[in-house]
Amino acid sequence: MKIQSKLFDLHRTLNCGQVFRWTLNEDQWWYGVVRDHIIKIRQVQNELEFFIYPKMPEPAKFLSHYFRLDDDLEFIYQQICKDNYMEYAIKNARGLRLIRQEPWECLISYIISQQNNIPKIKRSIESLSRKFGTPYYIQEKIFHIFPTPAQLSEANLDELKRGFKLDGCALGYRAKYVLKSASLIQNESLSFSLEALKNFPYKEACKLLQKTFPGVGPKVADCILLFSADKLEAFPVDTWIRRLISKLYSQKGSIRQIKQFCTEYFGQFAGYAQEYLFFAAKDFANNFKRNQ
Repeated sequence: MKIQSKLFDLHRTLNCGQVFRWTLNEDQWWYGVVRDHIIKIRQVQNELEFFIYPKMPEPAKFLSHYFRLDDDLEFIYQQICKDNYMEYAIKNARGLRLIRQEPWECLISYIISQQNNIPKIKRSIESLSRKFGTPYYIQEKIFHIFPTPAQLSEANLDELKRGFKLDGCALGYRAKYVLKSASLIQNESLSFSLEALKNFPYKEACKLLQKTFPGVGPKVADCILLFSADKLEAFPVDTWIRRLISKLYSQKGSIRQIKQFCTEYFGQFAGYAQEYLFFAAKDFANNFKRNQ
């Protein structure tokens, strides 16, 4: 099946660090697990060619929603392109779009992401899925759906904590946060659903996540809201982004102060600005080194 993809770059979108369950094969097809479906997809100019298993009604609509093809990127660029840094970042990553992720998987993924690197995050999530998720066999390949709260709440804490060499998931101290979060949802201990977060005002949703789930601080909450709850004003700030903003914009202060500056400066699409700056961060860092 095919779908038109104007102003969209599949490789940049899937390779910018916002999602963790996509793999680019040697044949230049991307393979990913989205909710309870396996997707094989590639881009040829302005067209996406894809296969989805199992079959679903309106697959093109599903993918358009997932890849946020409904976002008016040209308008967003106009709103966030306020200086030479953003102009450079946009020019070098045109077509990169945020992705609408499934909230439960997004929550656990970003709890795991704390003080972690992308290869290890991917490996931990894949290990979780392999051990506790439902398997699908497609064309002699095996894929695993991300485990449900019910499946994950039955996990053994030690198995989640211990390293890959010991056949664990290498979550370390994050294991207890993952297990507790799964139990909270499985036992229906929440006064809200993760899917409903998009209906809350941004600040209220941010506080609610931090108050409810162990291991969720301001940065993780912002990632969850940006990537799964349509809160495009969210601007996740970690140590790397804080350092980058300090150098680019001469902003000193705490993570909270940096976040406030970026939210006010970039406005309602601050989350897009963050992703583009993050994508260009290595280029900016190399320029800093040459200019020192």
